[in-house]
Amino acid sequence: MRSKEAAKQPERATALTGNVEQPWQLYKQRNTVNWLVRFSIKGQGQIRKSLGTPDEFEAKRKAERIYYEALIRSEQGLDARAKKVSIVVEEWLKEVSLSPPEMTVLNRYILGYFANIPPGDITSKMVGQFMKWRKDYWISGPGKDIDFIWYERSGRKLKRPIDKTVPSSSTLHSVEALLLKFLKFCEREQYIRHLPKFEKVKVKASPRASFTPEEVRLLESKAAEATEAENLTRSQRFQACLLYHYIGILASTGMRPTECLRLQWKQITKFDPRYEGPMRKSKTILLIWGKGKERHGFGLDSLDIHLRGLWLLYNWFWEREPTKDDFLWATEKGLQFKRLDILFNRLLEQLDLKKDFRGKPRDAYSFRHYFVTEQINNRCPVMNIARSLGTSVTMIERFYSHNSIESYRESMQLPGSSL
Repeated sequence: MRSKEAAKQPERATALTGNVEQPWQLYKQRNTVNWLVRFSIKGQGQIRKSLGTPDEFEAKRKAERIYYEALIRSEQGLDARAKKVSIVVEEWLKEVSLSPPEMTVLNRYILGYFANIPPGDITSKMVGQFMKWRKDYWISGPGKDIDFIWYERSGRKLKRPIDKTVPSSSTLHSVEALLLKFLKFCEREQYIRHLPKFEKVKVKASPRASFTPEEVRLLESKAAEATEAENLTRSQRFQACLLYHYIGILASTGMRPTECLRLQWKQITKFDPRYEGPMRKSKTILLIWGKGKERHGFGLDSLDIHLRGLWLLYNWFWEREPTKDDFLWATEKGLQFKRLDILFNRLLEQLDLKKDFRGKPRDAYSFRHYFVTEQINNRCPVMNIARSLGTSVTMIERFYSHNSIESYRESMQLPGSSL
């Protein structure tokens, strides 16, 4: 029988082997058949690792390799415990906040390729191989036999078909940018010594389709006519009025549609909805939240006309004034209205404006490009445009300078000469 003193001793390994002169030790825990190794490295503490084999000779071979790999990592100033990317990603996510699209890229592509690899093993060559794998993912790679992507929205499971084409340069750039962010974290936390070199994806300037001033006037006039159509129900007239003001506000501010649809009345400042005098210069300031940042936006003088139109619309339909917490775009019941883009796309199809002359599809975002182009043509300082729209001068010059021919047509004319 074991003595009481022995019973109080902590449980020890049931077997211990290895040359005492070795800097590592093999051992087995009770009720296990596989060997483990343990060793200490100065400044790194004790390291334990399962060797995944019951064979002592094989265990010794693995233990030696693991010890010297850890020692080399330590001498390079790296963490001796070569954690896999999947583990390091969990640490990274505790200090960063990624958008849903970024989480999709992280889970489907970055973890799909690097999950079981230590960050320190990622080389420049491997990054290049990864980008090629991502390019072929839906064509000849892991996603070739997948036809739909399932997702959840408002508690409902939906699916969308997969576009099995080579991703655009901007899509590949977003993947590369997220991988670089993660590797910079690994470098800071000493999981890697130096960042691998990237053959940076060159993003081609490919702006979305825009509208011409004539097309905007056509959209506004047809939307206005729809508000006065006969035989409309009260609900149909309400939605027709919303669409008319939606077009007007996007065209007069250049806001992103997502920013516009999130607005609440408390974000509309220096605006008096009860003003009934002649048209005056707009002093309205919009407190816009977009791309993770807040900014002050403004619009053309017609902005106030459409804001007042919305205010009166809600007074008529709700029989009360909107509160500061009401959404600017609300349903008959006062909830956030999320179907305006559907109504707008129907109008585009009705007027045969769904595509521009290049065949590029148009949507509500096209008003942003229209607004910027018109401001450049009117010689508004690019810095002012960038600040109001929450973008950079570089982005405006890259995507809109080719649209601003009217702004320099006049400067191309030589006085007293002709061709």
